[in-house]
Amino acid sequence: MSMATPSDISDPQITLIASAVRGGTAEKEDALRLLELFCTCVDERKPIPSQLLDHVRDCFRAILDGGRYVYPEPTWGESLPPKLKPCSVETALGLAKRKGRPPAEEQVRMQMAGEVLDYRLEGESHEVALEKIAELFECGRSVIAEAWAEHMGIAIVVVQTNRSFSPWTPIEMERLRKIYDGVPGVITTSG
Repeated sequence: MSMATPSDISDPQITLIASAVRGGTAEKEDALRLLELFCTCVDERKPIPSQLLDHVRDCFRAILDGGRYVYPEPTWGESLPPKLKPCSVETALGLAKRKGRPPAEEQVRMQMAGEVLDYRLEGESHEVALEKIAELFECGRSVIAEAWAEHMGIAIVVVQTNRSFSPWTPIEMERLRKIYDGVPGVITTSG
């Protein structure tokens, strides 16, 4: 790894990456950049940015406490004490492999569903469409399957918008009927 210097990473970037480490969403490379920056500052006897000191302190505190403190969502007029969420040393430093689906905003997930429908309208099977879109969005197949399940109704609008509302062909109408057969709230009888 090349040495990171204070001029390589701005204070807002440090804050953003540190926040992602705390939330468990940081990329390992970014977490390593902060650790490398800390070591470089110490080795070269340069001032350590306060955001970086706070970050390193928070990492060590999580290691010493056996986890990170998270604040539960309070109900109206109530304040709840923080709870200790256990984590490993790797997780505390932001170096653990992330689990679960990557975050995808609602608009992106709608676009994923629209892409699945597009492939289905071209005659691809549902499984092939999921695989192709997972490759396109560089994510797991399950993320695409969930996006489809959540937004299959809006996928029709996404596809129509992407193609400037051109009418469905007879073959596409037949495929739409098969895809949406038995799905409540989706009308596929008109072109």
